[in-house]
Amino acid sequence: MSIRNKLKIDYWDVSPRTIKMTRNSWGPPVQLTIHGSFSESPEFESSDSDVVWVDSSGYLYPGYKTGKAVITVFDSWRRRSARYVQFELAEQEYGSGYGYW
Repeated sequence: MSIRNKLKIDYWDVSPRTIKMTRNSWGPPVQLTIHGSFSESPEFESSDSDVVWVDSSGYLYPGYKTGKAVITVFDSWRRRSARYVQFELAEQEYGSGYGYW
């Protein structure tokens, strides 16, 4: 048996790695995409659920508080391997002032 067959190297990743949304943006949630494979379902966790909330399927929902948060994606409930996504929720910027005075 060759060395290649003896080694089992699991590779996985998540995308996108950085996300920036405005607080008043309406639309569908952003879904994280898992690349690679592993035998168990990934787990998702937000460092600040007031900025961004993530469900068990990897959909991100902006919160009510502006700021930054980190989404941690674990390979399983065992949490042996993790990947990170940077998330920023900013205030909505209003054009150049036309129509506002």
